[in-house]
Amino acid sequence: MRGMLITKKEFFGGEIMANTISLKGIPTSEWLSMSNGATDVFIDILKLCHQSLPSNRPSHSLTAWMIKQHEFRIGDGFSGFDIADMPWNKNNFGNQHECLLSVVDTMRDKSMWSKLDYEPNEEILFRCISEFRNLLERMKLQDE
Repeated sequence: MRGMLITKKEFFGGEIMANTISLKGIPTSEWLSMSNGATDVFIDILKLCHQSLPSNRPSHSLTAWMIKQHEFRIGDGFSGFDIADMPWNKNNFGNQHECLLSVVDTMRDKSMWSKLDYEPNEEILFRCISEFRNLLERMKLQDE
């Protein structure tokens, strides 16, 4: 599965399920697909970056929304969202978009990871972050 990240849970026998982050108008083969464990790691690192930034940043509401989407998932299974369905502000789209790209870039900062109680697989996590960033880069105001 493209974009899969193996975590401790899966290494010790957890079931691998697909979660997707998509963008309307692009082929499903280009969506970011992750296992439940990979999604947990991705969101854990997103939370660390989110918490380290001021709450008045234009991207704050978007990262908070992504975290809530994950937290509202009940049990293991398929979940995800489309980037176009995020709560973009049409009047502030450019600033939100640039700030969210900056947050995604911050996710690559391994010094943030020291706050985790596990060590993510760097190579696979970087691939997931890159695929997510690619989806964001392709997002245009009219997609929203």
